This record gives sequence, C-alpha cells and structure tokens, in this order.
Amino acid sequence: MMRILALRIHIAFIRLKICPMSKIHQPSHRTGIIIVHTSDENQLFHLGLQYLGEMLEEDQSGKDHGMIGKPFRIKSKDKPTLLLDFLSFALRESITENVVFNKLVIEFLSTQYLDGTLYGKPSEKPLTAIESINYPESSIHQNPDLSWDLTIRVN
Repeated sequence: MMRILALRIHIAFIRLKICPMSKIHQPSHRTGIIIVHTSDENQLFHLGLQYLGEMLEEDQSGKDHGMIGKPFRIKSKDKPTLLLDFLSFALRESITENVVFNKLVIEFLSTQYLDGTLYGKPSEKPLTAIESINYPESSIHQNPDLSWDLTIRVN
C-alpha cells in the first residue's frame, strides 16, 4: 500500500513538472485583448488580475506607496462567469478606490463563489487606461489537455 501511495505522489509530481507554463500575452494587432493560457484553473484569476494591474499601471506616476488590502466575496452562476465577474469587480474597485489592485489571495473558490483579498497600491492620479470588461467578447474554455484559455476584451 505504501509503495502505491509513493508511486501516486511521484507520478503527480512528474505531471506537475511537465505541465505547460502559464502564459499571458496581448496581441499587438488587437488592442484591448488579453489572452491567458494556463494548466492551473486558479492561475486564470491571478493572471487576469495581473494583466488588469499592468494596464492600469500605465497611469501610475512611479511613486511607491504601501499596499492596501480589500476583502471581497463574489457569487456567480458558474465558474467562467465568476472569473469575468471577479475581473470586472477588481477593475471597478481599482477605479473607484484609485488603487491598482494586482495581487490576489484566494481564501475559497468553488463553482459559484470566490472569497479572497485584493492587494494593491494607491495611485496619485485617476486611473483611466481601461473602463470595463466586455463580457460578450470575452471567453473562457477548457482544452482537451485540461489546460485553460481565457480571452479578455477590455474597453
């Protein structure tokens, strides 16, 4: 029994090592579009937030401020909608609070709920790089190899 358990752990470790890396890019010919590919479903939330933060940092003056934390809970009908609702919430809070939220701590994640805390730094001036997430032109799907693709369209 111990040998089988050790083999399972070893196989899981090998599988973890050979999984494709997460990547995020913005096609130069399609402004306002971000494409995320990852083998880890949780990374979709982190990488999507990181991209929004990078876009909003275009408005930063470069001064260093302390981090601000904002706890939240989001409920949606399914996981793809939950991800888009989270990104929309993070963007709205960034603009409202004038804080570039670009770090996320997930405390609970299910098909319909996300509990966590956003972290970011205050901005010296209003954030104007993006206004909203375009839901109809954004998509999430799982590939046959169980990796995930997220395409976000921002306005």
